[in-house]
Amino acid sequence: MGGSIGRSAGQAFDGRHRANVPQPPCYSKRANGPRQKVRWRVAGGSQTGASDTERAPLQRTSWYAGGVDPVHAPYLREPDLSLMNVHDCTLVIVPGHGNSGPQHWQTLLEQAHPRSVRVIQRHWNLPLRWQWTGALNRTLDAVAGPVILVGHSAGAMTIVHAASRDRPQVVGALLVAPPDMEARLPGMPAPWMVRLAGWRPIPTARLPWRSIVVASSNDPMCSILRSREFAGHWGSELVELDEAGHVNTDAGFGSWPGVQPLLASLCVQA
Repeated sequence: MGGSIGRSAGQAFDGRHRANVPQPPCYSKRANGPRQKVRWRVAGGSQTGASDTERAPLQRTSWYAGGVDPVHAPYLREPDLSLMNVHDCTLVIVPGHGNSGPQHWQTLLEQAHPRSVRVIQRHWNLPLRWQWTGALNRTLDAVAGPVILVGHSAGAMTIVHAASRDRPQVVGALLVAPPDMEARLPGMPAPWMVRLAGWRPIPTARLPWRSIVVASSNDPMCSILRSREFAGHWGSELVELDEAGHVNTDAGFGSWPGVQPLLASLCVQA
């Protein structure tokens, strides 16, 4: 594992590489839905500092980790508006199983962003890892930088599996609700079939670009503890949404204004 999420400065980590860290919340309104408690954390080591300010909407409360010095890692701080412009980046949309429908937040984001492209899979309902990563790689071959990868569910895992290939034009990745493909998931094939399809084991290498994992406290496809473990392995910031399901249309995530600050934070120049 590339690090761990500390409980507090100097405190030990439990043997499962998971921790419940009390954090100050911030809030964001979901479209036509209740207010959501949102927690931010940087995975990768012990806590070295925190802000106790509650902000709205969807402003970051950062927990610096892993001995990272915020002075030398400015992208871990509050975004500097003078350094970023999401519209200078190409968004590569990577949907999950079954594709993202017309009211899904990925589709609405794609329509609203002037520079965006969707990865098209040959078999949306038969996700074979080598085919899905191949489609992503072919899309990236045709796209100039800077690029932000935006993955949901199996699309997020596709990004993680494809991360071993050098992609200098990629500046960051937003990984929303990555599923635990090493567990028995509702509506999904048996674990041995998932392994044959190439999704197991889940990569544990640190990702080569800045990344944010967005997880839900009641995601049926992945426990919040497992999401924290993923973020720790991948060196990602972790955003925890309170009772947001699988962060899809069924959970009320059509228009999702909260995605814009997440993308903006990935555009901050190091």
